Amino acid sequence: MDAPRFRVGIIGCGDVARRFHAPAFAAQPDVAIVGATSRSKVSADRLAASYGATSYSTVEALISAQQPDLLVITTHESARIEPLELGLRAGCDLFVEKPLFASVDQDRIAVEDYLLTQIGRASCRERV
Repeated sequence: MDAPRFRVGIIGCGDVARRFHAPAFAAQPDVAIVGATSRSKVSADRLAASYGATSYSTVEALISAQQPDLLVITTHESARIEPLELGLRAGCDLFVEKPLFASVDQDRIAVEDYLLTQIGRASCRERV
């Protein structure tokens, strides 16, 4: 069997992730769910086990161990900014449940962080 083209980490393993997002991503032939983390260790363990993935206690640990291509962020909107920022800094693509954040200020901070991340990548490429 070929290695999956996209390695996916699930952040927030509640009902929405378990019923909708994880099954939809896992159904794609070129996708593998490689890790999961959640406020509830039981939820993360259960979702990870369902897909042959590993459960992690933090977003940082998942990113460090698995180096996913994509993070699926399905936490409550009040808890989305940290995993989004960590994912951007790690170079992950992001799929974020709506609404993006609980406040307009959080939206602005995330967009600024994304733009700074992209500018940093562009300047690194120019130097190489």
